[in-house]
Amino acid sequence: MEESQRRAFALRRYTVFNAQQIDGVSEFEAAAGLDFNPIERAESVMAALQEQTGLVLAHGGTQARYLPALDEVRSPQKTSFQSVYDYYATAIHEGAHSLLHQKRLDRKRLWEKSGATRPYAVEELRPRFVPQSLLPKRACPLHSRISTTPRLI
Repeated sequence: MEESQRRAFALRRYTVFNAQQIDGVSEFEAAAGLDFNPIERAESVMAALQEQTGLVLAHGGTQARYLPALDEVRSPQKTSFQSVYDYYATAIHEGAHSLLHQKRLDRKRLWEKSGATRPYAVEELRPRFVPQSLLPKRACPLHSRISTTPRLI
């Protein structure tokens, strides 16, 4: 191996203090949350998903996820997202995972029938397209950030 390609790792130690333990450091102020204005079309999509499938949507925590064992979508508070679209896109994406629950489409049976060798990839790719199809630009404007969906294609 050439000298220029050689890697070296270093172990570094840091002393970390809570800001409240240091004199002269001002109190941490959380950033102001999003001024959340619900979008009628997106709210109707979420309401239909909950009413017609029995899906539970709970707010709280720091990560959005679908929990198959509880058949529940958990999402951070609406005001913690960067934009209204980001909230709805995330909630609907996680809700799309719930469609393959055994009391709906039955994910395991579908994977077995399809012969999918990487079911997680299929499970993650499909819900990426659901928010874009259910929330057209005119109903729920896109955030200025570039969507991550094209990277998957």
